[in-house]
Amino acid sequence: RTGFSDDFHLIAQWFPKLAKLEPDGRFAHFAFHPFAEFYADFGDYRVEMDVPADHVVGSTGRLQLLRRTTDRAIYEARAQGVHDFAWVSARALEVEERRLDHVDVRVLSSSAGGARARSALWSTIEHALPFYEGLYGRYPHPTLTVVHPPGDAGPAGGMEYPMFFTVGQPDWVQTLGTRWLETVAAHELGHQWFQGILASNEARYPFLDEGLASHAEWRFLESMFGDSSQLDTPFLRISRAATGRYAGLASRRVRVIDQPATAFPTFGALSSHVYGRTALFLESLRRIHGDAAYDRAMRDYTTRQRFRHPTPPRLFESLGLLGPATREAAWAWFERSARASLRVGELISGPGGLTRVEVRRGGPIRLPLEVQARFADGSTQLRRLDSPNEREWIEFHCASPLLEVVVDPHRRWLIDDELFDNRVRPRAGSGAASFAALSGGMTGSFDTGPRLRWLAELALRVLSP
Repeated sequence: RTGFSDDFHLIAQWFPKLAKLEPDGRFAHFAFHPFAEFYADFGDYRVEMDVPADHVVGSTGRLQLLRRTTDRAIYEARAQGVHDFAWVSARALEVEERRLDHVDVRVLSSSAGGARARSALWSTIEHALPFYEGLYGRYPHPTLTVVHPPGDAGPAGGMEYPMFFTVGQPDWVQTLGTRWLETVAAHELGHQWFQGILASNEARYPFLDEGLASHAEWRFLESMFGDSSQLDTPFLRISRAATGRYAGLASRRVRVIDQPATAFPTFGALSSHVYGRTALFLESLRRIHGDAAYDRAMRDYTTRQRFRHPTPPRLFESLGLLGPATREAAWAWFERSARASLRVGELISGPGGLTRVEVRRGGPIRLPLEVQARFADGSTQLRRLDSPNEREWIEFHCASPLLEVVVDPHRRWLIDDELFDNRVRPRAGSGAASFAALSGGMTGSFDTGPRLRWLAELALRVLSP
């Protein structure tokens, strides 16, 4: 993520950094690994940068020009309460500055970015900054610098540093209906909280950084674009939660999420677990408990742990505000390679319009669950299941014939491994249950017809990394 291409220089991890002294008296030191990122203590920085006179400079902190000669320019940057310092220097960067509430934002973009990409980038920053402040607390710094590198410096894109981050994607990508530039920008801005302000040990606990930033990105994109938060075309609309679900569940082997970045055998395995499964679990908690309760729990974590380098128990402690079952579910999901599976088991019709339904839950996750029955007269009945049992019987009463029973009808359990066994219909002339057609068993994520929904979800399962 660092280096140069022609006259473009992205300079990071370039100075000797003091190791963080941990509470147990040991220094946190580790190699700079391709899968891992950084961890250091907070400090105040004053940096002078000596660059060619015709270069544009951007950096962590508040930047000012000290002096200029015919050939050289000297810039000074000052930053307080940050754990890293990165900067960029190049000739062909266009500079645009805006003040967003209390933050001076500078966007430095190459000509490869294009007007459409710059517009999408500014729109994302202008909406995401107050959105994240509302969720996670006030951004504590006076400046923010965003860099869109040229195409031949693509690997420098999509990276976060305190008060400074980079994005990618050329202008033509915007014409395809994808939200990739907005996705990257929202993700990297989210790191200003989970990497910049909380500053967990990202090498040891990558899910506390990348996973939480990923869910922040999901939340923002949904708030901005709804069901088309990943793709918006005349023929297909896909949400970020839909692509995230199949990326998170794509790995054949489920690994412990809470392990060092270097313990994952490939970046694909790390991405599926640290980015995908973390965001998937948190999004499920939000849908199950509701925005207000979930946001209170996360706000507790992000405000009480500011500048304190939190570890997983602190996150589980805050999620425990949603109830002991949620705290136990979080521990199982992140520490025990837990999986979750919901399905309708037996379905028995009795006299007087009585229907008994067996609901089965595989795995150790015991979060609240809804079950819905639909009848021929158009009525529906909804039951909430809070039991910790693996199997539970629920009763429905209606004189009208039963058409179907659906587990998790509002698609709150995104962590459910398999969706095609969540819906059953009685066989004609018997009290036994049969599985619904696959095309009828999908709900929610795709704004298309049921057959195309099924094909799209199948394609995402096959093509996800």
